[in-house]
Amino acid sequence: MSEPPKKDENERKPRRPKEFSSSGSRGDDFITRNLKKAFEEVAAEPLPDDIMALLNQLDAPPEGGNKDG
Repeated sequence: MSEPPKKDENERKPRRPKEFSSSGSRGDDFITRNLKKAFEEVAAEPLPDDIMALLNQLDAPPEGGNKDG
């Protein structure tokens, strides 16, 4: 019988750079950081006037509705 070939002690698995390793739910991994960086500018932009008008309508009390009291 022959023995299985031994692995060379100097042979290692290729390692991924630290920034590409998964960070779990911490939210600070490479992809998350870069997505935040890419969309930070967009998120800071003001809402268009028509969207703001719709949101203001949602905040306003109903017009001519039944009033309890």
